Amino acid sequence: MTVLPPMPPVTGFSHRVRISRDYYVRLDRNDYSVHPSMIGRLVDFTLTMDRVIGVCDQQVVADHPRCWAKHQVITDPEHVQVAATLRSAFNRLRRTAAENVRGEVVESRQLSEYDRIFGLNDHDFRGDPS
Repeated sequence: MTVLPPMPPVTGFSHRVRISRDYYVRLDRNDYSVHPSMIGRLVDFTLTMDRVIGVCDQQVVADHPRCWAKHQVITDPEHVQVAATLRSAFNRLRRTAAENVRGEVVESRQLSEYDRIFGLNDHDFRGDPS
């Protein structure tokens, strides 16, 4: 046998996944939650024999024990709580924006004003001066 290398070799599987709106990622036929602030971003996942770890910008955004069963949903309670907070903030902003739109008065003009602006008052439909 030869001497081991100075750094241990990388083991496990690595995947890069864009996080969808439901803040879950499917890896090895299981769904794992990811911090909801990562929605729409690319996250690098490493699957080892006992952990599933997601990293984005050198920050761990998901860390779960690996589940060897199939078709399971593994959720971090903190991710659910953050998602509820983000969802309520989004709905509050959306309601505020809708209220602002309803309260605005939109200016309207007579069509003859546009004729005057474009100089169409002195012309008939064929473009000939009258």
